[in-house]
Amino acid sequence: MGTAASLMDGNTFCTTFDVPPSESKNKKQDITAKLGELNPGQLLALEMRIDAKNLCLVIIDKVSMMTPFLLAGMDQRLRQVKGNDHPFG
Repeated sequence: MGTAASLMDGNTFCTTFDVPPSESKNKKQDITAKLGELNPGQLLALEMRIDAKNLCLVIIDKVSMMTPFLLAGMDQRLRQVKGNDHPFG
């Protein structure tokens, strides 16, 4: 877990959204094919981890470390957990 995340009783981006950090540098692969759909158990765990019903803000403290893959991963996971196709759910 990252230091900043642990200081505020939070999680790292990759842990929170189930986006593998090893893939974060691979910008050209199709995110949907790479991450795939979550099974019902994983989806429920993600909903609980991010408090999906009440989520309205995500703070990224090191935006310079974000790659297009990571942002697309967050978009895909939020669409899955919110059950719609709007950008970032």
